[in-house]
Amino acid sequence: MEFFNNFGNSQRKEFKSLKDEVSQIKGVKDDVTIIREQLESIKISTVKITREHSEMMNDISELKNSLNYHSAEQTTLTTRIDDVVSEIKKVDLLQQNISELQEKYESLRNEYNFMQQRDRAMNIEISQIPEKKE
Repeated sequence: MEFFNNFGNSQRKEFKSLKDEVSQIKGVKDDVTIIREQLESIKISTVKITREHSEMMNDISELKNSLNYHSAEQTTLTTRIDDVVSEIKKVDLLQQNISELQEKYESLRNEYNFMQQRDRAMNIEISQIPEKKE
């Protein structure tokens, strides 16, 4: 009988030990489940981060393209402005030349009028003499 008692006690201890190990295994299983859930969450976050990174890279690429376009436009506009400034300087010079020519014209016209008046004043009017011999 003592054998059975020892055997029973031994079996109970073994059974309790197995129960404890099963409990530990369940705890490990729960930990593994939690880790899997966290891993799945990490995977989802990684996919989301990757997608957002890709979108940001596209945005950066678009910004670079836009910046290059606007830089080229600015260069073009600067060139056009320089051309317009050059043309304005030419127009100013032409206006100055026109003003000088107008002044010369007025001076020459006044001189011409003066000469005409002087010539008329020096003309002698002869009357009663035929212009042609008959």
